[in-house]
Amino acid sequence: MALDDDSLIRGAIAARKAGKGHAWIPRLEERLRDTPDNSRLWHTLGTLWRAELETERAIAAFVQAATLDPASAVTAHALARATLEAGLPAVDRYDAALALAPGDGALLVGRASALVAEGHATRAIDELRALLRTSPQWADGHRHLAEMLAAQGHAEEKLATLDHAIASHRQDAQLRATKLDILYRGQDFAELAAFADDCEQALGASAGLSIYKAIALSELGRIAAADAAFAPLLPVGSPELASHVMRHHVRAGRPDRAAAIGEPLAEAPGANHVWPWLGTAWRLLGDQRAQWLHRPEFVRTFQLLGHEEAAAMARFLRGLHRSRAECLGQSVRKGTQTDGPLFARIEPELIALRRAISSQVAQYMADLPSDERHPLPARRPDRPRIAGAWSVRLTGGGHHANHVHPEGWISAALYFAAPESPPEDPRAGWLALGQPPAELNVAIDPLREVEPAPGKLVLFPSTTWHGTRPIGSGERLTIAFDIAPAPPAANRDG
Repeated sequence: MALDDDSLIRGAIAARKAGKGHAWIPRLEERLRDTPDNSRLWHTLGTLWRAELETERAIAAFVQAATLDPASAVTAHALARATLEAGLPAVDRYDAALALAPGDGALLVGRASALVAEGHATRAIDELRALLRTSPQWADGHRHLAEMLAAQGHAEEKLATLDHAIASHRQDAQLRATKLDILYRGQDFAELAAFADDCEQALGASAGLSIYKAIALSELGRIAAADAAFAPLLPVGSPELASHVMRHHVRAGRPDRAAAIGEPLAEAPGANHVWPWLGTAWRLLGDQRAQWLHRPEFVRTFQLLGHEEAAAMARFLRGLHRSRAECLGQSVRKGTQTDGPLFARIEPELIALRRAISSQVAQYMADLPSDERHPLPARRPDRPRIAGAWSVRLTGGGHHANHVHPEGWISAALYFAAPESPPEDPRAGWLALGQPPAELNVAIDPLREVEPAPGKLVLFPSTTWHGTRPIGSGERLTIAFDIAPAPPAANRDG
């Protein structure tokens, strides 16, 4: 029996959430040939194309939906967002959407991002500040302003507006949660511990505050105090929370306790949060499972582009770096990172590069062994689906702190410019894989180091620690991206 329009839309949306939306695109297009005046079908088609990073097609579908239903603020927002992601001027489209939904917070934040993309960062910051003076309890606006200030090189100002709002609204839990998150992402751990105490005095104790306080104490090296703060949170059922407790035990020299916490959660939803720490604990314990987890064949390098192609792309990418400093909560140190989903942009060179990458990733996937117990082959998707992509530019002294991408399946670095290594550090700028964060002072060497070279693509499991050695002078310019894992078994039937 053929689905009616509402059922078709519901099915398509469910499939998109499960990473299967591409299979529903022909069904929507066929229905639209029969009923071309259904704005909701056009809107749904646009969301599917957007999820596939086919942004030009998404915009065309949203334009059709907006033409049929010009009063829909939801469609106007979708059109503005897709226009911004495409790399096209989007401020006017955000203004049109705001005319339909005045004061909508998501639209105001999107408009600020559109201003930055068009080269008006100072104006965007000033307008956000003005909005927050009249709406001081707008938590998401404070978060976005802090991120924007940090990226524009004004990190010392990132909390000023939020602090003023909290002083006037001391019982506002959402404002306080926003500040806690900003302090955590900015690694301001001494202030995080102090502010967690202040929150407890103002609002009372809570599990969320206990987590922040325990994390801060551990990062400050106050092991006994952190032990006491983590104790009420045990036993741990959430892999994300478990990762913080495991990190603490690794720092404290107790890898056996870290492994004991992570092993029961190794197959739970969200287990990617514990796998990096399991690998670290097993290596410290001399457990053979570490070799099973970190198989050398899971790290692959390919020469994807020639040097001239890489140089041309480097010239293009430099123009996309509009920030002046590292982004809040990211691994970049002394460098910049692009904003938004890079491969949603519609420049022909990026579209061609995305297709070349997808082809190479498909080959990587085909070469994987079968092992339903291993977190990499067990979560192999049926096709490459880029879940996030960005460009990073490092200059003198720049590097990446060691980190992982727990939401990804495999991660990648694609090089377009590489610095020359000075004689005193012949591996400056190299990618280090398998070494946990330096601040833990754990005596583990990298499993592998990769020399950067223009046009080289490196693929590796997203749960593998990765960072870079600081460069001396020159430039290290890359695109990084994640491939999404297969959805959980319960969500695979779209």
